[in-house]
Amino acid sequence: MEGVGFDGHHVLDLVQKHHPDVVLMDVEMPKMDGIEATRQIKERFPNLGVIMLTNFRHDTWLKEALEAGADGFLTKDAPRADLSAAIKQVAKGGRFMSTKPLNMLIANYEDPNFTPDPKYTAGKQALTPAERDVWQEVLKGKSNAQIAKTLHSQESTIKTHMTSIMQKFQVRSRAELLVFSAKNGAIHE
Repeated sequence: MEGVGFDGHHVLDLVQKHHPDVVLMDVEMPKMDGIEATRQIKERFPNLGVIMLTNFRHDTWLKEALEAGADGFLTKDAPRADLSAAIKQVAKGGRFMSTKPLNMLIANYEDPNFTPDPKYTAGKQALTPAERDVWQEVLKGKSNAQIAKTLHSQESTIKTHMTSIMQKFQVRSRAELLVFSAKNGAIHE
């Protein structure tokens, strides 16, 4: 651990000074909140992983944090195993979302009169069986390495499938794929 920032400005100074691989960012901080600090970090250091650590009392925080570029989402009461997994996954360039924020995200998009986005339907239909298997594992929150182990495949093969999956759904990142899939009802299929 390189340091503890007490407000968003202090966190930015610490990142500039120490160049960490991952930042654990609290949403609620004085002077500059964690979402704005994340936005500024990602503008200056786009490859730096940022994990939002909060109680997610307000579901708008999750959307704002995603838009700011956060790579991971943990609740403050998350088990240590989740914290460790999140840090490892984000340090490798992956994404992580613990159960509570994922459920909040899904709840925001549940609607009895819901009709999926045509891009979602077309993307889903275009998936090969192997891509569909990978996509289902992504929806469970697994990393590429975990998916490779589950599907008895090479991690490079999983990365190739992920590139194709994201192209078919017309999304740019794993986080965007999760949001788009959840928004279109994938979790309930």
